Amino acid sequence: GIMNIYNDIRIERKNSRASHSLKFYDEQIEILSKQLNDAEMRFQEFQTKNDIISPSQEAMYLYSADKESEKVLLELQNEMTAYNLIMSIVTDPNRKYDLLPPSGAGIASVAQYNELILKKQELETTANADNIVLKNLIMQIDAMRELVAENIALVKENTSNTINSIKGLSGKNKSKLNQVPSYQREFIALNRDKEIMNELYMFLLEKRYNSAMTLSSNFPRGFVID
Repeated sequence: GIMNIYNDIRIERKNSRASHSLKFYDEQIEILSKQLNDAEMRFQEFQTKNDIISPSQEAMYLYSADKESEKVLLELQNEMTAYNLIMSIVTDPNRKYDLLPPSGAGIASVAQYNELILKKQELETTANADNIVLKNLIMQIDAMRELVAENIALVKENTSNTINSIKGLSGKNKSKLNQVPSYQREFIALNRDKEIMNELYMFLLEKRYNSAMTLSSNFPRGFVID
């Protein structure tokens, strides 16, 4: 019946979003997996070469204070990569109606834009180019695209300022480490990089798992057309 049609539309829309997210997370996981493996190898080689179990308490304290800043910096840089990708799509005339990748900040206009794109794709399966509803939808998308570009530009500027501030603080902390023996300093740096990458790797795996679960759950529910 008509409820089944609505449920099919809802499931198709949900699956499209989940598949898009899965592709994005798979690409990031592949990149980070290699980086994590390289970091672990460097750490193990350093341990074996220098026979180091743990650094001094002073060095650990200094790097512990800097660890959270480094983690946030990596996350912000990943967000900037996503923002740049979104901006490249919305400013490319040949990709005017492409879905946008998910952003770490969860920008509302990006999600709303993707909803309109999905509605357009659904409508184009049954409507011709002269359909008034389709024409109005395209006008909404074009207007929303400008809003997305403005929002992304603003978020990019704010994120860039935050990154510069974090780098400034990190630089001060690192300058204090000049008194720490070089082998201890290198040990902690390698260990910190490994831990940060591992945390980000686990975070991406969790996000990918959630997207996969969303894609696999196709239980019908009521769907309201707006």
